[in-house]
Amino acid sequence: MTLISSPAPGSGLLDRLAAGAWLTPGRIGAWASGLVALYLVTLTAWALTGSWFVDAAGALTPTDFVSFWSAGHLALEGKADTAYDFATLQAVHALALGHPVIPQYYWFYPPIFLLLVAPLALLPYVLALLVWVGCTLALYLGALRRIFPHRLTVVAALAAPTACANLITAQNGFLTAALLGGGLVCLETQPLLAGFLLGLLSIKPQLALLIPVVLLGAGRFRVAAAAAVTVVALAALSTAALGLDSWSAFLGAPHHANATLLQHSTVGLYKIQSVYAALRVLGVDSSLAAAGQALASLAVATIVLRLWRRSLPYALKAAALAAGTLLVTPYAMIYDLALLAVAMAFLARDGAAAGFRPWEKPSMVAVALLPILFPWISAIGLVTEVAVLALVLRRAAPAEAPI
Repeated sequence: MTLISSPAPGSGLLDRLAAGAWLTPGRIGAWASGLVALYLVTLTAWALTGSWFVDAAGALTPTDFVSFWSAGHLALEGKADTAYDFATLQAVHALALGHPVIPQYYWFYPPIFLLLVAPLALLPYVLALLVWVGCTLALYLGALRRIFPHRLTVVAALAAPTACANLITAQNGFLTAALLGGGLVCLETQPLLAGFLLGLLSIKPQLALLIPVVLLGAGRFRVAAAAAVTVVALAALSTAALGLDSWSAFLGAPHHANATLLQHSTVGLYKIQSVYAALRVLGVDSSLAAAGQALASLAVATIVLRLWRRSLPYALKAAALAAGTLLVTPYAMIYDLALLAVAMAFLARDGAAAGFRPWEKPSMVAVALLPILFPWISAIGLVTEVAVLALVLRRAAPAEAPI
C-alpha cells in the first residue's frame, strides 16, 4: 500500500502543490520523526527544569492520571463510592504523590472504569503511570496500524500533537482511540468483536453518544446488540465487585460534573473543544450555548447517519463516525482528539485505495497538525474536528474524480 497513488501533476506550481506528489513517504517520515524528536526533547527539558512530572525540588507533580490511580486505590479498599467525593479523592492524591495536591483532579467516570484502574493502584504511582501510558499507547498504535497498515502509520500517529497531549497528561485518549478504532476496523468482518470493543467505550459515555444512533440507524443490529450486552455485562460485573453504592454515587456525578466542568468550568472553558464551550467563551449564556450544542449535535448525527446509509466505501463511513463522535459531545478535551487519528487513518486508507483528490493530501497534513496551535488558539480542537469531517464529506462528494 502506498501514499503516492496519483498521476504526474501538472506543470504549474499550484498544480504540483494540489497533487501532493511532493509529500513523498520519505519526506513525511522525516518530518514526522522530527516532530516526535521535538516532543521528546521538549518533555525532557520540561522535566529537567521542573515544569513537568517533577518540580524544581524533585517532587512529583500531578498529571490527570493521579485521579485514575487514586480512584483505583479507593476501589481496592472497598470504598469505590468515595471516589466521587472530591475531598476524599484529593486526600488519596497526596498519598500518591507524597505531598498535598493543589490543582483539582476529579473522578466522574462510571464504575466500569474503576474495574480497569483498580489493578493499576496495586503498583506504586510512577510505575502505574508508566504501565498505563505504555499499554494504552501500544493499543492506540496497534489499532491505527490495523486500519492503515502502512510503514508510516506509527510515526505519523506519534507525530500527531494530540499524541503529545496524551503523553503530557497521561490521560485516556490513547485508550478511547484504540477502542473506537479497533471496533470500527472489525465491524465489517467481526461484528461481535466490534460490538464488544465499542461497548467498552462506555467507560467514557460522552464519547459513545453517536455510536448507537449510527449502528441502529444503519441497520448494524448484531454490532449494536453485542455492544449493549457488553455494557450490561460490565455494569453487572462492576456492581458485583464494587457494590451498588458506587453506581448511586456515579449517578449523582453528572449534575456535579455539569456544574463543575461546564457551568463554572474549574478546568477552564478554553480547554474544552466543543460547540458549547466555544459559545460560552464568546460570552453566550449557558442555556443558549447548550441549545447551540444540541443543534450542532443533531446536525452532525444526521450527516453521519446519512453517510452510513449511502453506498460509500466503508473507510469513509468509519472516518465520519470517528470525526462526528467529538462534535456531538459538549465535553471533549484536547487529548480526546486522539480519536481524530482514527478518522485520518481511515481517510488515508481510502485515498491510498482510490486515489487522492486535488489538495487532499496537503490538507490532511495541515489538519493533522492544527492542534499544535492549542496553546495559542483555544478552540483549535473544535476547528480540527470540523475540518476532519469536511475532509470526509469532500471525499464522499461525487463531483470530482481523484487526481
